[in-house]
Amino acid sequence: MIAHLPRAEHRVLLGLWHLAGRWGHVTPEGTLLPLALSHDLLGQLTAARRSTVTLAANALESEGCIRRMDDGAWLLTSAAEHKVAAITRTSGSAPVLGETFMFRQQVAEVSKESRALRAEAKQVRAPRRNARRRPPRG
Repeated sequence: MIAHLPRAEHRVLLGLWHLAGRWGHVTPEGTLLPLALSHDLLGQLTAARRSTVTLAANALESEGCIRRMDDGAWLLTSAAEHKVAAITRTSGSAPVLGETFMFRQQVAEVSKESRALRAEAKQVRAPRRNARRRPPRG
């Protein structure tokens, strides 16, 4: 879906945003994506050439949306969040893309809740099973 967006800046930003949603963590400065992704790899992920990704990343950095950290990680600022919201509102395919991102996040949350409920149910059932298996005393 990201590859269908015409602007490389949008594809790079949405690609980073998607990865940050999965592997990033929130800091006071923004969302830190602790993956040292090269421009070449970002190009492969976003259907762009390395040189195009470099230009797109420079443009996004000058807009204050992203920042490359010294260790190679990426920081997505609040400006990135606003730009992602604007892209998903204005792009023809982006509403579907935005809905896909939201759906994936909801699925992850429901899956996490489901695992927690299953673990809790096992704990509740375990004492009952053990009580039934004990032979009568006396």
